[in-house]
Amino acid sequence: MIERLAPWLVGIAIICFFPILSWLLAVIGGWHKLAQQYTTWQPAEGEIRRFQSATFGLVNYGTCLTIVLSAYGMRLAVSPIFRLGHPPLLIPWSEFHDIRERRSFFVKLDEVKIGSPTLATLCFRPHILRAAREMGFLKVEAERRHQPASQSHR
Repeated sequence: MIERLAPWLVGIAIICFFPILSWLLAVIGGWHKLAQQYTTWQPAEGEIRRFQSATFGLVNYGTCLTIVLSAYGMRLAVSPIFRLGHPPLLIPWSEFHDIRERRSFFVKLDEVKIGSPTLATLCFRPHILRAAREMGFLKVEAERRHQPASQSHR
């Protein structure tokens, strides 16, 4: 009897566990905190880049993000299967600050802080923020803003 119930119990456990894990990752990584201020349900307009990756705090969203770059800001949406706890975000460019280059293992990343005071730290592959700069959306001032005076005059 138990042998026949085991696959069903495993299936039910996965179905219950997955949404809880998704929500927990949103809280740990900072998506939940950003959603309190930047949730959007408007359709995406701008340059759409699907299957992108980013890191929110300690949580890596590998190839499951759709990123839209527009004049207003960056729209981030998680693939529907991971959507629980992850409403789409639209973060204005004015909220991006302290942008710096860093390395994670052998991968070059752009790290950016969001909000003032900082709500979350995100990391993107360099081509994302470079595209925003080339389109004139992300200004160089965002990279210098909020740095101590000793660093801003170098």
